[in-house]
Amino acid sequence: MILRFSIIVFSLCSHTLMVFGQEYTDSQTEEYEAVSGIYQLGITPSALFNKYPGIQISQRLKVYKPIYIGLESAVLFYMIDWDFERARGFRIRPSLQLKVYNREKITGHIGVFYNYRKTKAFREVETQRANGNFIQIIDGHLDSKLSGWGLQFDLVFNEDLPNFSLSMGLGMGNITNVYSNQDIVVNRFFGDNVNAIRNGEYILFFYALHYRLPLF
Repeated sequence: MILRFSIIVFSLCSHTLMVFGQEYTDSQTEEYEAVSGIYQLGITPSALFNKYPGIQISQRLKVYKPIYIGLESAVLFYMIDWDFERARGFRIRPSLQLKVYNREKITGHIGVFYNYRKTKAFREVETQRANGNFIQIIDGHLDSKLSGWGLQFDLVFNEDLPNFSLSMGLGMGNITNVYSNQDIVVNRFFGDNVNAIRNGEYILFFYALHYRLPLF
């Protein structure tokens, strides 16, 4: 699947090269890089529209010519799941990127990323006790950790949307879910519980829209 994604990415690069015409001259490239700066800092508005909505900071540092380091870090404050009342956590996603083409309207980067997410989601359930003579309210939480590696592709919109960029990533990772109490385990899919299903290998996929400003 990752190999297929790589082929799609390089096909997209080739298509973009044809669509957007001539390559930059050396002077145009230097002019754009002077404007983009060495270090960029911004936010990721699309992080609010996620299963785990949060406030995300996006950073990019030019190490040397075509080599860049990226870092996305988010504070998560909710989980969109009707079984859980609230959630909190964080996500970090460092990446190492290589600029593969540079055009007047679009610049493209390809690289690898590492994703780590840790969350705690809270749940309250009512359980019948003493053969239904009374109901006990149980408060608990689900601790979840997700980590893994993948391939990332970035498009920087130089002219049409200055300072905006789009990231897409695909990879494989591992997820572990641990409930604080077995009475709050979520049962779905005809009796199978989420804890059993969601432990193990996990497909990583993300897209993100960033707004970054060059600081120096």
